[in-house]
Amino acid sequence: MDIRAYIASGILEQYVLGLTTPAETEEVETLVRLHPEVQREVEEIRSSLEMYARQFAQAPPDTLQDRIWEALSREDGATPSIPFSGNHVAPAFAPPGEGPAEIRVAPASFWQTYGVAASFILLSVSILVNLYLFTQLRRTEDRLAQVSTQNAQLARQVQVNQASYSQLASTLQLYQDPANAVITLSGGEGKEDQGSMVVFWNRHRQQVYVSVRGLPAPPRGKQYQLWAIVDKKPVDAGVFSTGTRTAQRVKDIARAQAFAVTLEDEGGSPQPTGSVLMVAEV
Repeated sequence: MDIRAYIASGILEQYVLGLTTPAETEEVETLVRLHPEVQREVEEIRSSLEMYARQFAQAPPDTLQDRIWEALSREDGATPSIPFSGNHVAPAFAPPGEGPAEIRVAPASFWQTYGVAASFILLSVSILVNLYLFTQLRRTEDRLAQVSTQNAQLARQVQVNQASYSQLASTLQLYQDPANAVITLSGGEGKEDQGSMVVFWNRHRQQVYVSVRGLPAPPRGKQYQLWAIVDKKPVDAGVFSTGTRTAQRVKDIARAQAFAVTLEDEGGSPQPTGSVLMVAEV
């Protein structure tokens, strides 16, 4: 059985209102025991009905009781009306010499009985329709909230994809620029676990970019630093991070015979203090 289709059929609303046949009632109660989602839906419908009843409940006017008695008196052809006071009925007095007055209440006519029954049926149908619409509205609101959440997630994913594409496009431009020297630095034989990276050096503009491929994150308080080897001496080319796929621009270098990387204290050092992790000649 398709439980979702069964829940959407409206049979549960009829069950809560007591309008189901004995066979339908037994079927609903069996499914309630077997399927937690059906039980939750029944409880939600009951809660919605109580909420609806509390929200739209109206107390009868104070004069309703007097109007009912007056209408019954007219139906019987009597002219006097007997006042009500709470649950107490005022006694009727007969003229002197006669017995007590007899209070007669005319039986309800066919049209009165029919009208009461029709009113009850219409009220039941109205409650059922309003309850069904109310539960459908809540379900629609829940679905709209889910769709809104999914749209927000898709929008965030699109933004992430656009940012990733922008990063890759900027790095690709560095590869495609014939003025850039593409220098690959690695740990060398036996030091593959130290990762690798690429240095883009434009001699004419003296601009240097680094693209981290598989460089592991440095320990806390440490940072990678790039060095340009000029006349066999290291020249500070700037520090860089590992948590991005975007090519990072570091310090400009006018001339160099090689590039090297060391691990320094965070913020960099004027002279290398750690061992050389990666190096490559230009």
